[in-house]
Amino acid sequence: MRDDSNDPEARAVYLLVEIRKILDHAYDKKTDYALLRFYCDWIVHTEKTRSLEHIAPLVQKVYVGIKTQIEQGPYSLSERPPIVEFIYMDSLKEEMISLFEKEGLPKDLFEKDAWNNFVAAVVQVLVDQPILNPVPEVPCIVLTPSNPGCICGTMEFTQPVKAYDGQEYSHYNFKNVY
Repeated sequence: MRDDSNDPEARAVYLLVEIRKILDHAYDKKTDYALLRFYCDWIVHTEKTRSLEHIAPLVQKVYVGIKTQIEQGPYSLSERPPIVEFIYMDSLKEEMISLFEKEGLPKDLFEKDAWNNFVAAVVQVLVDQPILNPVPEVPCIVLTPSNPGCICGTMEFTQPVKAYDGQEYSHYNFKNVY
């Protein structure tokens, strides 16, 4: 067996699997750390089609933000767009911090560089593992291959969104660098 101790993707998967064990043993499966549990499941499945109620509020928020941006133009943004929160996994981080505090675990993972490295590793694992039908407006959201330290993805729309310039869009591509 290969030693994966220096493989950030393997370490990220292992951490989320171990977190899932903690959640299954000590917390309510339906209410406690629901989004964290979703990510723990997503990391080990080739597509996510069940337990979507845990990611649905976040996807809905991202969809509304993207739709607004398409309809009103990129300069309509007055604050950090929800897609950026999704890309940096801000809500996941909040739930993980809460769990780590409750369990008395070290929180060095949540320092900026460490967190960005963790997210980058998680993203590489989640590439081509779509979330299918998380909300009625979005039949698919998928992360796509990119360079290390980057994230690319596509959110498909059930109905095209008409842009401020009159064009209609059936999807939204997103990209960012960590």
